[in-house]
Amino acid sequence: MTNGLIQRFQQHVQSGRLMDLVEDLEKSKIRVTIGQAGFQISGPPMLVSPELDQLLESCREEFIIVLRMATLATDQFGSTRLYHAVLTEDLAEVQRHLANGARPDSENRLGLTPFHAAVNVGNKPIIQALAAAGASFEKPDIDGRTPLHIAVEKGDLDVVKFLLLNGAQPNRGDFFGLTPLARAVGRDQKEIGELLVEFGGEMEDPALTQKEKDFNQLVLRMLQGYPDALYQHSLRVADIARCFAREFGLSENEIRSVRIGGLLHDLGKVSLPDDIFDKADDVLTDEEVDLLIGHPEDGAEALPKFAVPDGISVHPIILSHHEKWDGSGFPQGLAEDNIPFLAQLVGLADYYDHLVTHRPYDPAIPHQKALAHLNEQAGGHFSEELVDCLYRVQDLLPFYSGR
Repeated sequence: MTNGLIQRFQQHVQSGRLMDLVEDLEKSKIRVTIGQAGFQISGPPMLVSPELDQLLESCREEFIIVLRMATLATDQFGSTRLYHAVLTEDLAEVQRHLANGARPDSENRLGLTPFHAAVNVGNKPIIQALAAAGASFEKPDIDGRTPLHIAVEKGDLDVVKFLLLNGAQPNRGDFFGLTPLARAVGRDQKEIGELLVEFGGEMEDPALTQKEKDFNQLVLRMLQGYPDALYQHSLRVADIARCFAREFGLSENEIRSVRIGGLLHDLGKVSLPDDIFDKADDVLTDEEVDLLIGHPEDGAEALPKFAVPDGISVHPIILSHHEKWDGSGFPQGLAEDNIPFLAQLVGLADYYDHLVTHRPYDPAIPHQKALAHLNEQAGGHFSEELVDCLYRVQDLLPFYSGR
């Protein structure tokens, strides 16, 4: 091992900067695993030496603590080293992080765990390693998809079989109540469908009430009636608004309400003439302006109130997502806390998506310029609390918006 490198490692130990030591070791491609009888060290032969082993053993107890801390540390997306090792399909690194105390079910800010990622990439040895380490087969992602859902969507018969043989429940519904079997049938995956049926798979989640099942189907039918541009916009708004709701620590029912409200916030636009969306505000006729201003009320009326399950609040979101903090919005001119909070979240997500999405009369602006523009609206169109939230989740927004 080179003298300069060992001296730097020694300086880290002497000064107590053990996290810097971990990072330097990783940069040098030296991997340290916590073992029963001592550290297991691997890496370039010229860098791995008895001298390094002695150095690490000299601070063994403290270094073990720091190694575990490094394993649990997260990046700006809340992803751990284990998560990234899964994405790169590095089995040796996955095993090392598990040995060092990594948690296979640690959820990042996008609601994904290392096990979700492993099933998504379809790497069977990594899936088996995480399962052996206690990964949950039932933990859903933020779309309500279990690992079994993900394997079905990938069309990976081998992984589906592995999950079922090891106890995965076949009838857990996703966000819309769709079970793995419903997903398989929708994708015409005959072999996977037959396997799910063999393990007791059903088309509907038996845990849902009939009202919940009917409402899920109603929302799906409404979305199927959207033009493509409106559909894609609504998906983005729903995901961005849900991101805000999660950041505020809202309840599961509130988060679900925000996402459904985001999907349906422009329901009232479905019946409007297509060409109205290609015009800038200053060229709209008075009649067209009235039609646009009326879309929140039209959308709220189009969704039967009796159809919405208990605990879910969607109508206030549809009706009030264009209200502004300073009272300048529509249709009711509500101001400040009189605007339903969930509607405020969807309204901010809607505004952000319009800024970063190209339209015939209004070109998109970059993410950072959109943030700056919205910052200028703090206390005007939007509350300062909401704009602060926007900045806290700014790293996630390009992911959700696809920008």
